[in-house]
Parts: sequence; structure tokens; C-alpha cells
Amino acid sequence: MSRTSPRAWHRAELLFVITALLAFAFTLLARAAARLPHGGPLDQRIERGVHARLPAAAFALLRAVSFFGSTIFIVAGCLAVALVLGRMGARRRLHAFLLAIIGAVVWVQLFKRLFHRARPDLFDPLANAIGFSFPSGHSALAAAFFGSVAGLAAASSKRGRHAAVYLACGVAAVFLVGFSRVALGVHWPTDVLAGWAVGFGWLALVFAFAERQARRAREAFVEKKTP
Repeated sequence: MSRTSPRAWHRAELLFVITALLAFAFTLLARAAARLPHGGPLDQRIERGVHARLPAAAFALLRAVSFFGSTIFIVAGCLAVALVLGRMGARRRLHAFLLAIIGAVVWVQLFKRLFHRARPDLFDPLANAIGFSFPSGHSALAAAFFGSVAGLAAASSKRGRHAAVYLACGVAAVFLVGFSRVALGVHWPTDVLAGWAVGFGWLALVFAFAERQARRAREAFVEKKTP
């Protein structure tokens, strides 16, 4: 009888735990958004503080950074990643990647319509934004996309040091996109935190099930090979 790989088991179960923690965090943020539809005192303080401390030249750069969480970039990036995974024959990874992105889009739109939170109005926004504010769609999509790409790259890396670099780059990209949305005045900080919780939470759940399926496939293969 084959035995489950301890490493594989820990990876899948860890992702389930991360999903639960992020779901709990989102619940707390959602309660705050429902109680404070126009942003709470801490939201407002952070929003004003970030905007006031940044030099004028920084906002042009932040608008460029914000683009990396836009629908146009995410769609183009998804097509490129899907093409690479398809040529590699990585069918399971491709399905998990697409499900992570599509699911993040669906969850964000559902929550926006559920909470109807208004966007910040403390100063004139420095970027175009439509629809409701909670959660941040840019933040959620950036988390799902860059998190997926970084995770897939790290999983394919043969050196732990390289894997750590990929993950760090993914986290940095997600943080910068979220920060740009606050600095540009189109989202409250809690919108961004909620977007990260949605994007990373759904991503962790999808890849947890993908890892479990891969583990079962490996076990079935070993059983067939065992006389």
C-alpha cells in the first residue's frame, strides 16, 4: 500500500488553513465595511496621510503601477500564462490557474454588489474608477494573478532560494498595486485588505484542491506500479 507524501500533505493542508484564516479576516473587514460605508476614522486617516506624504511625481508612477491590476493587463497576462502552461502540457496547473483568476473576478463582483460601499471622496481621485469600492478588484486580481504566477514558478524551481525570490516578487507586486489604489484615492485601505483576502484566499483554496488531486494521482500511479 502506498503512503501519502508528508510534504505533499503538509502543502495541501497548509493551503486549507490559509484559506480559513483569510476567510475569517475578510469577514471582519466585511463587517467593518457594512458598518462604515463611507470609511472609518482609521481608513480616512491612512488615506489622507498617504496622499499628503507622497511627492507629486510619485502619482504618475503609481498610476502605472495600478495598471498591473487592471482588467486589460490581467486578461493579457492570463492569455500569456495559459499559452505557456498549455505548451508545457501542464493541464492541472492550467486549470487551477484559470479557476483562480475567474473565481476571483466572480467573488469580487458578487461582494461589490452585496456591500455597495462608496469610493473615497476625501480629495479628487487621481485615477478613473467605476463601480463600488469594497472589495478592491485591482487588489484581488493582482493577488490571484501574481500569486498564481509566483506560486507556479516557485513550485517549478529546483532551488529553495529561487523559489523564495519568486514568492517575494509576487508579494511585492501585489502590495504595490494595492498601495497605488489607496494613494490614488480610489479605494479605502480596508477595501484593499479585503481584496487581498479574496484574491489570496480563493487562490489558496483552488491550489489546495489541485495539490490534493495531484497527490491522489501520484498515489494511484504508485499503486499501479506496485506488484
